[in-house]
Amino acid sequence: MAPAHEGHRLVPLVLARAVINCENRHMIMKRLVLVTVLAVGAWAQETNNLRTFELYNGRSWNALSLGEKLAQIIGIWEGAVSIDEDKATVQFKNKATFGEMVTALDLFYQDSANAPIPIIWGLQVIATKNNGASAAELESRTTALRRFIAKPEGKPKETKY
Repeated sequence: MAPAHEGHRLVPLVLARAVINCENRHMIMKRLVLVTVLAVGAWAQETNNLRTFELYNGRSWNALSLGEKLAQIIGIWEGAVSIDEDKATVQFKNKATFGEMVTALDLFYQDSANAPIPIIWGLQVIATKNNGASAAELESRTTALRRFIAKPEGKPKETKY
């Protein structure tokens, strides 16, 4: 019997014997390919869950650190302003600081039903809330976003609030 510290050497031997004793080596290759495809597929599905319509969503938001969340919000704001300042002001204007917007988005994404909603759309909902929208109006907008994501009629060109 092999000493306990040599047990790790037995595993490759057992695998080697299984390969040698296998009558159909093509079957082993098929199994290895299948396992590889399944592993890559699972990884790809996990990374795809971080985006909706190619936009980062609440799942990705929840994985970010505080500094990354601040950078994300500042980047969205500066990008929107550089493209069209008037439109950005209408869609994102509110009196909240960037830190307060992070807190508001954290609360928004605590509801798992909001996880697929892209961050930029979540920011628009938050701005609408900060600008005095009623609870019923916010719920209506959020429900409309959830429904659209669940059953899209095509990639959205623009989200109006």
